[in-house]
Amino acid sequence: PEDVGLLLDYARSEALAGNLDLAISVLERAEAMPYFEQSRQEFMLLRAQIFAQKQNFAQAIAELKACIALGGNDRNVWEGRQMLMNLLMLTQDYEGLYEVASAQVAQESGDEFYRAALYYQALALKNLNRDAEAKTAYRQAIMIYRNETLKRPAQLDAYLYRAMALSDLEDYDKALEVIDLVISLNEKIAEPHTIRADIYRKQGKLAEAKAEEDTAVLLKPELKALYTAQ
Repeated sequence: PEDVGLLLDYARSEALAGNLDLAISVLERAEAMPYFEQSRQEFMLLRAQIFAQKQNFAQAIAELKACIALGGNDRNVWEGRQMLMNLLMLTQDYEGLYEVASAQVAQESGDEFYRAALYYQALALKNLNRDAEAKTAYRQAIMIYRNETLKRPAQLDAYLYRAMALSDLEDYDKALEVIDLVISLNEKIAEPHTIRADIYRKQGKLAEAKAEEDTAVLLKPELKALYTAQ
């Protein structure tokens, strides 16, 4: 196709099919086309995703930082920050994670990007050994998550982040209560079981953790590679 939007869709489909090099070449082809600049950030987000799939985290991070620096469309910038936070956590760049999460928290958007950033901000502080600040950030995040679910009882990500925050504070009983509630709301998602498995491992309950991991893999087969690597 010779249309920028169609090329973006084509590149996405090839990336989903695992044809990563072909997807990159399609994106490069699009850069020379008219009206590319109007969609530059979307292409940068996809290119970052592809680099991450290729385990080229440094290139993915550079692409996302460049995308965010362009500013403009909030959705693209916020998606970029979300992907960047995931990669900074993966690469254990906690200073960078704190900086990016704090920038997103400051937007006070009240959406899924804001809720993720609240958790990552506290997690970064914890890993930077800024313990008092981390505890304050976790408690503030937990309060925000609780208020969100009181207003919107089906807001599953708020429950999940709340459970992770409670677990990081070593309040395992409350975290497990929240996970039980999430599963009662939707028993077909894997994330509650991965969080519960992590809590059980922290508690030394290895058999229970393995059972939760097995359940998570049944619900989301791509997790098998993660648990096999561990």
